[in-house]
Amino acid sequence: MHTLGGKSDKPVHVPAITSAGGNGDNSGNGIQREWAATTIKLAVPALLSTLSDPFLSMVDTSFCGRMGTPALAALAAATSIFSLAFHTFKATTATMSSLISAEPPDNHANLTVSSIRVGVFAGIFLTALLLHFRTPLLSLLSVTATSSPEVYKLAISYLSIRALAAPAVLILTITEGIHRGLLDTGAPLRASLAAASINLVLDPVLIFTLNLGVAGAAAATVAAQYSAAFYLLLSLKRRGLLAKPSAIGVSSSSATTSSLSFLKSNITMLVSRLSMLAAWSFSTRRAMQVRRASERRVSVSR
Repeated sequence: MHTLGGKSDKPVHVPAITSAGGNGDNSGNGIQREWAATTIKLAVPALLSTLSDPFLSMVDTSFCGRMGTPALAALAAATSIFSLAFHTFKATTATMSSLISAEPPDNHANLTVSSIRVGVFAGIFLTALLLHFRTPLLSLLSVTATSSPEVYKLAISYLSIRALAAPAVLILTITEGIHRGLLDTGAPLRASLAAASINLVLDPVLIFTLNLGVAGAAAATVAAQYSAAFYLLLSLKRRGLLAKPSAIGVSSSSATTSSLSFLKSNITMLVSRLSMLAAWSFSTRRAMQVRRASERRVSVSR
């Protein structure tokens, strides 16, 4: 049996690979059953945790749909931007999982602290980019102050608040990868369930009770994502992987490794997302042109 993790981890059983010629649990069928059980135990929580972000958007859409078509259109435009921006860094989860599993336990704390630092700075930078370029990004989706003033106003409101969650999203992708590298997919699942529950409770309160509208939906999502990030950070702290830098001696090599891995793992995804944004922009603009041409023909025929 092999175990991975920090000082306070519960051991995770990983079946040893032996020849099929043994007896009992070491037989070929026994090994296969053990691996199947271990795979299911790790894979099912990981699969369920990936549904968290779509669920958050679905809950926002459900409640905002009650406010009318402009609110729903604004949410759709802003959500498309966040999907492209945040999902660009999804490769970080697999990268961190590989890095942690390949490193000796003594270096887990070094790698964890330096990686989270990179994620925080990258998240702050992403927030600044989204806030600075929010108007051009919306215009790419044909949401402008002149063509759709009401939708534009609501989309700006949602985007401006939701962009503040970028550091939390980056922390989530990194800490989820670290937990997976430690063969713990339960903690990310619990964090996802907590985020979904918080968003489900806060959405109606902020949107309708406090009358914040679309801004309330964005604030609820931000609160949910920061809560999930805090939970995973707390989980790593309990494992002893978030000790003070002076105590673990964060090395420059760990910081360099984290930074380079972060960039390499996401560059391909970034190109893919930019290509997708260009395709969406072209399709949206073309659809708007067709719609306007159709409206002109109808008005002329009348």
